[in-house]
Amino acid sequence: QMCIRDRVSTQSTGDCCLTMAGSGLLVVLAVLAAATAELQREDTWRESEGEGEGWWSELRAGEERTLHMTYTFYGWIDQCPPGAYMGFPRPGSNSGKAQGDGSHANPISFAGTTVKTKAWYMAPGTVVYIAHLQKYFIMEDECTDCDDKAFSMDLWLGPAAFAPGVIDCENQMTPPSTRRFKVLVNPANKRLPVDTRPFHDGVECMEKIEPADKCVPNRDPTNGCNICQLNWDAIPEPDGSGQSAYPEKGLTCEQLATQFQSSVSRLRELNPGWDCSQRIPYSDDNFCQGDSCGNP
Repeated sequence: QMCIRDRVSTQSTGDCCLTMAGSGLLVVLAVLAAATAELQREDTWRESEGEGEGWWSELRAGEERTLHMTYTFYGWIDQCPPGAYMGFPRPGSNSGKAQGDGSHANPISFAGTTVKTKAWYMAPGTVVYIAHLQKYFIMEDECTDCDDKAFSMDLWLGPAAFAPGVIDCENQMTPPSTRRFKVLVNPANKRLPVDTRPFHDGVECMEKIEPADKCVPNRDPTNGCNICQLNWDAIPEPDGSGQSAYPEKGLTCEQLATQFQSSVSRLRELNPGWDCSQRIPYSDDNFCQGDSCGNP
């Protein structure tokens, strides 16, 4: 007769354990003791500690659990260079770009820490559900700021191209950093309530933005500008043409204007130190790819 034990509740089904004898009973007891020790080890894990063990996420990638997270938003203009490319595109993705409508079948991209020793680490491909937003998300990108901001994640706002008012929408949609929201990791239920409205549809934000709250660019576009560095790695493109890494010999201002969907005159305004009579060299230094409101 087989004894069935529920791993979560640790309660036996029936009295079958009592009917086992001899070495069989000893084996069962040893297995149960190991399972109990494992449960106790899991129970000692606390989000408030700020650090966890990477194996906890890795070994239980398919198990449902709950984290309490804070979140921010990012979009096309926040990338360097601008774009919707993802570092860890979902399996089967033929675009490699941020996507999703919030349903379980098509979750929205999000970025998170890639440091496995963080308690809020989630492996690429992990699906989560945020009840406050009524949307499913999938981990597809790296968020370096999330390495040091405990229990933080960065959600893709959209759209996958430049759109006016994106920075305003990011600011409007981002809650205070002191608030944490329930995030269901690896949700077993694929039919939780879903709001498939986009956060930003390319024209306007999901939430109304009052005129007084809209971003006003600084008079000096180099003051608080949207920075980037001319040192990026190769970025795959969905059409298969590919995009090479930034060449050491540099690019012309005309080439950079095309890359950043801007103009030579605008880039010179944003970066008055540039000499567009020659190539702009590879550099780890910051430069302005847009003004303080993210406009190219």
